[in-house]
Amino acid sequence: MTDLSNFVNPQQNVMLENVKLFNEVTYKLVNRDPSLPGFGLFYGPSGFGKTCAASTTYLRYHCPMIIGTPFMTRKTMMTKILKELQIPFSSGKNIGDLVDLIVEEFRAKTTPLLIIDEADYIVEKGYAEDIRAIHNQVPNLTAIFIGEENLPHMMKTSERLDGRILVRQGAEPCSKSDTQLLLDLHCKNIKIHDDLLHELMLKSAGSARRTAENFNKINNVALDNSLEQIDLQQFNELSPYGLSSRDIAKPRKF
Repeated sequence: MTDLSNFVNPQQNVMLENVKLFNEVTYKLVNRDPSLPGFGLFYGPSGFGKTCAASTTYLRYHCPMIIGTPFMTRKTMMTKILKELQIPFSSGKNIGDLVDLIVEEFRAKTTPLLIIDEADYIVEKGYAEDIRAIHNQVPNLTAIFIGEENLPHMMKTSERLDGRILVRQGAEPCSKSDTQLLLDLHCKNIKIHDDLLHELMLKSAGSARRTAENFNKINNVALDNSLEQIDLQQFNELSPYGLSSRDIAKPRKF
């Protein structure tokens, strides 16, 4: 099964805004009119917590979740889906046989759902057409593609794919309420003064990953120095590296 151990806070039900948004996307797709297509897009900059948001749906529905890579082939994509579905198969089978196994399993499910993370790689390679072909055979299948900012544009290069998309949702930057939730999670026994909190929000620049990482740094510095509260000056004096900064980079090209 997909390893969620490296995602921001996968073990605890912290309802960040993007978790709520991904839940809404899933609900709209799973409960759509049967005559409507079942593709959804969830996209946004790296670090916004898209994968963490998807992990709650993954754990709730016990659905297959695959992660695209630059090295993925059509066959490895199909084998990953089968492994996630826990369907035994022979490595000697051709792609058509593997697709038949996937279709058979999805047809047997009341609410078939597939999550595809790092979908930019899969779309760029043309493998999203294979997901479309599966969807053609299992019309009630829901497939949610997760990727960076350019994902909607990448899907528009094919009308066959773009026409399958029912829900498009951009991930939101880490909000003040998200920041407070992450503070409570990572610094529950430390009081952080407003000047340090303000600096953390500036440096993290909307990234949930950077926000969590910076809270962890602050917590470690406070614990190492037996502090129950900490301000910006203290942190700068005691931390050898300071807060991590999110570089506002252009989306990756695929």
